[in-house]
Amino acid sequence: MFLTIVLAILSLGLTGLFYYFNNWWKVWWMFWIWIPLPFAFFCALFFLFLLYLAIASYFYKRQTVKKPSLFAMLIVHQTAYVIMLYLRIHVTIRGMGKLPEHKRRFMVVHNHLSSFDEFALIWAFRNYDMLFISKEENFDIPIVGGWIKKAGHLAIKQGDLVQGKQVISQAADYIKQGKYSITVAPEGTRNKSFPDPLIAPFHPGTFNMAKEAGCPIVVCAIQNTNATMQRWPVHMTHVYLDVVGVIDEEDVAKLTTNELAEKSRSLILKRFEEKEARFYHLKPKKEKKEETKEEK
Repeated sequence: MFLTIVLAILSLGLTGLFYYFNNWWKVWWMFWIWIPLPFAFFCALFFLFLLYLAIASYFYKRQTVKKPSLFAMLIVHQTAYVIMLYLRIHVTIRGMGKLPEHKRRFMVVHNHLSSFDEFALIWAFRNYDMLFISKEENFDIPIVGGWIKKAGHLAIKQGDLVQGKQVISQAADYIKQGKYSITVAPEGTRNKSFPDPLIAPFHPGTFNMAKEAGCPIVVCAIQNTNATMQRWPVHMTHVYLDVVGVIDEEDVAKLTTNELAEKSRSLILKRFEEKEARFYHLKPKKEKKEETKEEK
């Protein structure tokens, strides 16, 4: 949002300068220029911003990141917001009151429907010093790949168990040291077969992070990110991010990783199966009415 406001102010300022120095203010009917010109300046400035991101990203991808950059984190947060604005994604966040106190670090697990999951999570947890674990390919995306690397987000090679364990241990160290909270999708990859099943099985090894760190697990359910590209640009996509439960440290310590995986998955599944589930193509209330009619 900060980036959008800055670009809007600069656009209005440039429009004002053009309006004044071109003496358009002397001709009353030239007032119409205040409609298209700020928009044109905004687009031009955003293009320059993207160009800067692309050039910087090219160099960042080739650097070794020793510690996360706060500036890169800010850029990632603001860019995620602008992209969601452009793609007409509206995120409704519920259940944040269930989170541990602000200074405590924790592990976040969520279902994985789309690449846009991370945009929603980045924005929802922007004030919680949050890093995410994502597949290595995402760090090669033009414009943003180098920035998410510079920001300290962790790349994991799908299918490489040794490297996966190293990333999980590094993430656990971040949590244990009180530096960052970590978000990860235990499904391992996005659920391409949704809604059959609603959620793929969770990999128990992912939960070694909470075991090693001795931290709570925050369980989040994400809905509708997979519908974004089908609805854009005609329709807005309403994405819902619900904190459906928190598994405290005591339960993390006494439960096995298999039990933690199943408990987390069942919390999300319960959310999806209840009547308040808000997927675009799943309309449980309507189906329930139809079933009632058939019974009559």
